[in-house]
Amino acid sequence: MNAEYSTREMYLNDVTMRDGEQGAPKSLTSYEKVKLGTQLVKNGYRGIEAGNPAANELQYESVLQVTAEVGNLRLPRSPQHPAYESLYGGNHIYPKISALARCTASDVQRALDAVKAAPNHGVHFYMALSEGQYPDKWQEGMAKRGLADDYHVFIDKWALPEIEKMIKLIRQQDPNCH
Repeated sequence: MNAEYSTREMYLNDVTMRDGEQGAPKSLTSYEKVKLGTQLVKNGYRGIEAGNPAANELQYESVLQVTAEVGNLRLPRSPQHPAYESLYGGNHIYPKISALARCTASDVQRALDAVKAAPNHGVHFYMALSEGQYPDKWQEGMAKRGLADDYHVFIDKWALPEIEKMIKLIRQQDPNCH
């Protein structure tokens, strides 16, 4: 085993508050999310994805509440790995509260706004990029932009630049976002 990559520390990131609800007939309440988040922190989970604040106002309020009530809880013990200290400074003693966003400026901004109160916070953003989704989701927009009707051109000329724009937006709006 390569000693450079071995560690006894694990980073556990729970996505139940967002992904765990997708098939459910009803969503968790804010109270239930806070209760779940508190229990996760007590059990050493360093990461909690609190939801998708751009989905609707209820989700936004729920992420705000998790951020306020769970984001300031201290982890049972600080990570011992030196990389955590250099990356997160003093924030490594708090769980990382994150929000999910589509790869659009408005969704990313909404996610940033929802989690910024947590000392250790982040945004997970996504873009549907599979070749199977390309014709339905992106092909028409590519034609309007005068780009070739080719999946690989789409990735190089549109998807990657959009991802770079979102990273720049996050860094500009919130340099403390990890």
